[in-house]
Amino acid sequence: MQIEQRQVDVEEGKYPRFLINAQGMHSNEAFFIPLKRGPFSGLKPVEMWYQRPNSSSVHPAFDCLPQNITLIMVLCNVYNAVEVLMFPQFIPNEYLWKTHADKGKEKWEIYAWAVRDMWSKYFKKPVLDGVTVMDKIEYENLLEIGKTNYA
Repeated sequence: MQIEQRQVDVEEGKYPRFLINAQGMHSNEAFFIPLKRGPFSGLKPVEMWYQRPNSSSVHPAFDCLPQNITLIMVLCNVYNAVEVLMFPQFIPNEYLWKTHADKGKEKWEIYAWAVRDMWSKYFKKPVLDGVTVMDKIEYENLLEIGKTNYA
């Protein structure tokens, strides 16, 4: 995979460290859904970061509005600020695989679970299993928001 090769290149000093955004957080920061395989498939250390919008009038989540409309609303807002939180590098190890073997069939699933669990505990937000990004896209399509097709 291309992501796995990039992680090897990072370790060799060819690129800056690999950062992961909390892409598993949806629904206006209400909960965390399962994280995708990509950044975890190589089982390499990752550094996580989180950006929290600080605006009293517009929130950039687009659960009910099309993304382009939300973007226009955010850009029309006089004041936009974002708080960025950086987390320490997460390094998977044998203890993680053994202790949490019940959290996934493959090691990347256990790794992704551990990162999501850390975010959930830190931000005091629940996890929501059984929901995927594709479910969210299907929901948006049912509401006729954006009419995307990523399948």
